[in-house]
Amino acid sequence: MNRDKFREIFDEGYLMPPYSSYGLFMFNQCRNNGYKYYCFTEGSTDEVFYKNVIGLEFLKNDTYFIPMQNSQEAPSEFDIGKSGVMNTYNDIRTRNNLLHYLDRCIFLIDHDYEGALSSKVVVPETLRDNLTITKLYSFENYFLIEENIDKIFKLFGLDDVNVFKQKLNNFVEEISEYNRLKSAINISYMKGVNYRPPVNYRKKYDSNEIFIFDFNNVYDYYFRKELFDRELNNMRTAVNNFEKAKEYFENDSLKFRNNINFVRGHDLYRFLQYYLWQRHNIDIRPRKNNINYIRMINECNIDIDIKNGLGKLMNKKIA
Repeated sequence: MNRDKFREIFDEGYLMPPYSSYGLFMFNQCRNNGYKYYCFTEGSTDEVFYKNVIGLEFLKNDTYFIPMQNSQEAPSEFDIGKSGVMNTYNDIRTRNNLLHYLDRCIFLIDHDYEGALSSKVVVPETLRDNLTITKLYSFENYFLIEENIDKIFKLFGLDDVNVFKQKLNNFVEEISEYNRLKSAINISYMKGVNYRPPVNYRKKYDSNEIFIFDFNNVYDYYFRKELFDRELNNMRTAVNNFEKAKEYFENDSLKFRNNINFVRGHDLYRFLQYYLWQRHNIDIRPRKNNINYIRMINECNIDIDIKNGLGKLMNKKIA
């Protein structure tokens, strides 16, 4: 499908300012194709995860997943990720001809730090009852709960789980300030007017660029010091220039210090992924056809309550 076709479909009475989401476009493409549920997610790997969680089997069949990610079909001005999911919800609920679909729509987003960096946005209170929000920082964090680490290592027949836990705890300790600064900046977004960020900060380097994992090396991992120092200094300056962020960093953020539940899940999962691959040649990349990844999901205890767009709980608590 080209962009002219995109515009043609989008202009069939569905494009109403201020919303113009890629998710609405994709929903209009599939909503008459006989699916029972429509599930909107931040990214493409979310589908593999949620479809394979024990207790969420209803998502496996008759569910069409729509990830809010970059696409050649979607013009660049359309929101992606977390804001894309939220805007899609707003698009559907504000159109009379689509409102009746809300009980068949699921909107999945990550908890993050209850705030935002870059394109991520704060979830308004008015939307919280109608969106499914992970109880941990992101869905990747569920793999790093201590009991699930034990299950994963047992699943693959490994006996070095305590070695891994110690290395992981050391890593979390070393990036403590980095995470606390991030949380302070994120939380401060909620103090702004209309969710505009009062902290003058935009990240220059992603953690993928900063944290390098090499478990074949005696050091296991290392930081690209120049990039790490620059990012820390940028965040320190931003936090120190905004009193509420500074107050949060010096007090409330301490609860994040060694709390794996609220360290950026992507970083933690990369830690686990590289450890298992480099130490044991076990591939757990989040791919649809990766049986190791799917087995791992099935083995873990994952507590997620799925709600539809009307706020109705669609599954029992998973233990």
